[in-house]
Amino acid sequence: MQTFRSNHCPQKDTKWVVNQRFAMKHYSWLAVVVLSGTMYKLYRHEGFLWFSAIGMIVALVFGNVFATWDMRAKWGELEFNGNSFTLQSVDSVINNKQEKRYFPLMYANPVYQNNSLQIHYHDSVLILKRTEWSDYEQICNLFQQENNS
Repeated sequence: MQTFRSNHCPQKDTKWVVNQRFAMKHYSWLAVVVLSGTMYKLYRHEGFLWFSAIGMIVALVFGNVFATWDMRAKWGELEFNGNSFTLQSVDSVINNKQEKRYFPLMYANPVYQNNSLQIHYHDSVLILKRTEWSDYEQICNLFQQENNS
């Protein structure tokens, strides 16, 4: 059994660090919305303190909700077990959810194109990008070995 982690889910980072890394881009654009509203309140000479405080709390909550959504959409771990493989989302990996659904390697039908690997996984066609997997070459070799035999 061989397991590979994507760059989205490094082993050395804690659950909180991975979550905040995904949430940071959402925090930034939500903060711009709140600060724009604050500037408008200042321009109109209205009270802005409550608006800013509540707006930033709401931005933090929504940032974490969107981060969880992103973590469920990104692949975090690829595991090969004999003649089958499974993929797990970043959310499943960092929360130790055992949602492993193995799929036979012979039906993966790997296609290599422009620094990416296109594979079939259950009822989907997935693209694994070279930039997202540090062990990309080794992953491609494992898919290629099964495809050649």
